Amino acid sequence: MNLRRDSLQNKGEHVGLLDRHEAVLDVSAALSKLAGTRVLVSGAAGSIGQVICQRLLQADVEHLIAIDHSEHGVYELTQQLRAGSQCHVVLGDVRAQQKIERLLSTHRIDTVFHAAAYKHVTFVEEFPEEGVRNNVFGCLRLAQACDRVGVGRVVQVSTDKAVCPVNVMGATKRLAELLTLDLARDSQTDFVICRFGNVLRSHGSVVPRFERQLADGESLTVTHEKAARYFMTMGEAQDLILQAWNVGDNGDICLRRLGSPVQIVDLAKRVAALAGKVADVKLTELCPGERLQEALYSEAEETRLVERSGLQIIPATTRPPVDRTSLEALRHAAEASADDDIRKLLYELIG
Repeated sequence: MNLRRDSLQNKGEHVGLLDRHEAVLDVSAALSKLAGTRVLVSGAAGSIGQVICQRLLQADVEHLIAIDHSEHGVYELTQQLRAGSQCHVVLGDVRAQQKIERLLSTHRIDTVFHAAAYKHVTFVEEFPEEGVRNNVFGCLRLAQACDRVGVGRVVQVSTDKAVCPVNVMGATKRLAELLTLDLARDSQTDFVICRFGNVLRSHGSVVPRFERQLADGESLTVTHEKAARYFMTMGEAQDLILQAWNVGDNGDICLRRLGSPVQIVDLAKRVAALAGKVADVKLTELCPGERLQEALYSEAEETRLVERSGLQIIPATTRPPVDRTSLEALRHAAEASADDDIRKLLYELIG
C-alpha cells in the first residue's frame, strides 16, 4: 500500500489549481507520539477518514478501529487498508452509543478522530432531520461515549461553514462544536476541534465535477461569478488534524492559514487549462443555503486568535452552555421530520 503523503504530480496540480504551494507542517512529533497507541476513526470511509487511517497505519499505531455506516465504503476501506490484526474495519453508526462505548472500552482506545458527518449543504438543506441526527446527535453521542469510557483525546473535524452559519449544515456543525466545548469543560477527556476549508478532490467536491463535465463536453457550471471558497489540499487537511491532536489544548478550535479564497470561476478555468482545454463556464444560481463567501472564524473569535506550531488557535472560553431543553426539543423535531421547527431551534441554540 502506497502511503506517501502526496505524489509529485499532485503537488504540481495544487499550484495550478490554487495558485499557491501546498503548506506543509512538521507533524513528525505527532506521528511519533501516536506510534503504539490505540485509535478509533469515525467516518473512516470518507475522504478525510481514509487518509487519516493510512497515516495512522504508517505511524505504526498499535491498533486502529475504522468505523463507517456506509456498507460500500466499509468494503472499499477493507480492501484499501488490508485490514488485519493491526486494523479492524467496522460497519456501524456513531449514533449507536452502546456499540461505540463497547468498541472504545473493549479495544482500550486512547484517541478518537471524529470525521463522520454529512457535509453537502444542498442535501442537508433538503433533509435537515438527517443533518441533525448525524452531525449533532451523532457527534454528541460519540463525545459522551468517549467521556464515559475515559478516552484520552478526541479531535473533531468541523468546517468553515460553522462560522456564522446561513444553512442547516453549517448550523448543525456549529451546534456540534458548542456541545463538544460544553463537554470539554468538565471531562477528563481532552476535546479539540479543527475547522476545515473545502478539501481539494474530496468526495463530491467541485474539481472532480468540473473534470466530469469537461470529459462529457459540457459547460462548467458555477453558481455565481463572485462565489469563492477557502481550499485546502488533502495533505494540509491531514496535517491540521495531526497537529491539532498534538498541540491543541482542551477546548481549543484549531485552523490553519489557507491563503486567499479562490474564485470558483477561476478554479473552473484552471481545471480546464490543466486538461489542455478552454473553459466554457456557465453561471447558474446559488443553491438553497449557499453563500458567496465563507470565513474561517468570526469577528469575535478573531480577537482571541493565537499562533501555535503552524496553527491558528481559538482558545477555550467561558460562555453559557447549550440549553438542554431546546436541545431535546430539537431531537424530537428531527424524529418528526418537522423542518420548520428544526431550523428555528437550530438557530436559537447556536445564538
